Amino acid sequence: VFKLKEVDEWTSSIRSEPYVLREFKLANGASFRVTRNHPLVTADGFFREAQDIKAGDSLVRADGKAEVIVSVADQDYFGKVYNVQPQGTTPKGNVIVAEGYLSGTAFVQNEGYEFINERVFRSELPAGLVK
Repeated sequence: VFKLKEVDEWTSSIRSEPYVLREFKLANGASFRVTRNHPLVTADGFFREAQDIKAGDSLVRADGKAEVIVSVADQDYFGKVYNVQPQGTTPKGNVIVAEGYLSGTAFVQNEGYEFINERVFRSELPAGLVK
């Protein structure tokens, strides 16, 4: 069950600068780009940094189904990148939907990564989805 929450804060790069973005193309035709350290939920029920996800892996869609990644490519990018932090500090409240896929907030990316993987999120995924 998703709940709409207010964004407590959002951050951006101070200035435009070079980044390497990772582009994912999925079996359903969707594609999106994130920074290499951005946390995404894979079909095994864990957050993984984008740099550790490869073609053949699956990401979890907002409807709870897994979608296979058909290609992954790194791209140079010059500009700003952004993060959001919703109101509240509960681990489940830091799982967001971005581009139709389960993703992590700034909290997950920075300090909450291990806690969420170990204690909260994996147990909440449907048993048939977790490998």
